[in-house]
Amino acid sequence: MATLRPEAIETRPPRAEDAPQIAALVTEATRGWLGRAETTAETVTSSWRAPSVDPEQDLRIAIADDELAGYAFLQPRASSQSMLWLDLWTCAGAGERAVAAALITALEPRANAVARYAPPAATVRLRTLVDESSGPREALERCDFSIVRGVFQMVADLDQVSGTPTWPEGLRVRTYLPSDARALHALAMEVLADTWEFVPEPFETWVADTEAPGFDPGLWWIAEHDGELVAVMLCAVDEADPELVWLKVAGVQREWRGRWLALKLFLHAAQEFQARGLRRSGVGVDASNPSGANLLAGRSGFQVARRYLIYEKRLRGPRPVRRLLRRARHAVRVRSSR
Repeated sequence: MATLRPEAIETRPPRAEDAPQIAALVTEATRGWLGRAETTAETVTSSWRAPSVDPEQDLRIAIADDELAGYAFLQPRASSQSMLWLDLWTCAGAGERAVAAALITALEPRANAVARYAPPAATVRLRTLVDESSGPREALERCDFSIVRGVFQMVADLDQVSGTPTWPEGLRVRTYLPSDARALHALAMEVLADTWEFVPEPFETWVADTEAPGFDPGLWWIAEHDGELVAVMLCAVDEADPELVWLKVAGVQREWRGRWLALKLFLHAAQEFQARGLRRSGVGVDASNPSGANLLAGRSGFQVARRYLIYEKRLRGPRPVRRLLRRARHAVRVRSSR
């Protein structure tokens, strides 16, 4: 793609006939991402049919030299409307930054309009996740986005993982049973509480995953001591890559930390992975995780496969509603006392 001037880029809502080109663009942009399935035209159009999506307002494509050059999607919102996510895809080349800037500019008015529905006390942010080496980074920074977090995607070749763990006296390792649901949910929420901007998941929605047809309890490991769950490693085979298994949740109860139980659980699990014919294990790691997940991954034989950055732009700060209400109540009391 040649260097482009902003006036040479047209942005508009996509039409159904654009879906195959959009699918090809996203597939190319995500080539090499772990566990990323090929994007199809049906995948694209089905996302447009989500209940909270307005295709005319939430979607834009960029056209340059009569060809599709980029695609952006303001993702369906949660009820709070205070955290908005933007998917941003561009064709690699010299014009990539200009295309990204055009798409951001095209969708910002919509993001600002949605922000008005957030609770008055909320700070409203627009975020996007990009590959560390991608061209849109400069466009984001020029549009007043800044980096708020780094994320690593790490992978371990299971044939390079070896070792038999030794366990503290009285500790037993086993796989998940339905009777563990309440205790395991509580431990998982404790483990995840150290992660960035964690929001606890209600038990009812969490346990629904264990009742889904594809759930495999043989990939959920628990370490217990005197009947109490003290460490957990919850894994799942990737839907797009049957040789890849993901570590979804791994952690240890606070009182048991410092004994490398998570590492030992992984070594224990790796034996089962290898017996099943799985070849690789993947994990997503917050670069700033205070629990040392990246250190654990490094000791387990994981290597960084991809680096991502989360960019953010603040759309609106909290409105001083409480202060205004206090002033109004004070004014009423003053008038009443006269």
